[in-house]
Amino acid sequence: MNRYISLITLIFLILCCSDEMPVHKWRVLPVDIRYDLYDVWGSSTDNIWAIGEWGAIYRFNINNEGQITVTETTSPTNLSLRGISFFKPNRGLSVGDKGTILEYKGVSWQQLPSPTAENLHSVDFYKDDFALAVGENRTILEYDGENWNIIQLDNTDIPIVNLNSISVFTSDFAIAVGNQGIILEFNGIEWKNVETGITNDIDLLDVKVTDEKTAYVCGRDGTLIVRNGDEWSQIESNTTADINALSFYSSQEGWAVCEDGSIIEINGLSTRLLLPITQVTLNGVFSNSKFDAWAVGNMGTVERYY
Repeated sequence: MNRYISLITLIFLILCCSDEMPVHKWRVLPVDIRYDLYDVWGSSTDNIWAIGEWGAIYRFNINNEGQITVTETTSPTNLSLRGISFFKPNRGLSVGDKGTILEYKGVSWQQLPSPTAENLHSVDFYKDDFALAVGENRTILEYDGENWNIIQLDNTDIPIVNLNSISVFTSDFAIAVGNQGIILEFNGIEWKNVETGITNDIDLLDVKVTDEKTAYVCGRDGTLIVRNGDEWSQIESNTTADINALSFYSSQEGWAVCEDGSIIEINGLSTRLLLPITQVTLNGVFSNSKFDAWAVGNMGTVERYY
């Protein structure tokens, strides 16, 4: 009897350790893309979009067998696109240089009238009639479903610096970050400058609000900080490289990508630095599942965690 149990245990261990068992890890995808890619977003788990220089827009579709089809989508602009966001599969926005704003309604990308010529760096599409975009020289735009309008900040103490990222949790709560350590919070009525005491004028590159109390911010020189209610604290990132982008699949679990090609796994206040599988700068990351994530970077680099 003991010999029989031992045999079953041995078979189980062999199966568990077999190379055939799926191993989730980051892999470089063999795609033929000739442009630097700056951001990536999934409108659904099998429908991924990436945007980049010269107005490049790529769509990645995954079939039931896991095979990926890459399509270069017709773009109405040749200006670089910097940010992309969907709030449902057939409704997306992308922003870029010289005030470029594109909209997707399920068929093709169309250019929208823009109230600014400033370079736009980031957009977050929260619902059909509410989106925010940010860019150079303190530019903040608000979308009401029909028109984009400039948010006037002239009579505030908010300095004129480049804003690099925006994250919307609700129409009454959003956070924007930018150069010189600036963090702005929106309460549905007005924008306020937030003093954290820890950013020390470091350029902040991305922000993700993950619940009503929590937000993560990353930036140059390995900067990684977290908001818990009204308190901000620093997280050890284990790198001195610029952390370019963040994405979270839960309120405290997600990924960050860096200028040296490394990737950081985030779990609450803990991080794990993964060695680069390519030496290319990574600019954007997206994940809405523990077992699936995408990263994009220079020279058409696309990586996937699966």
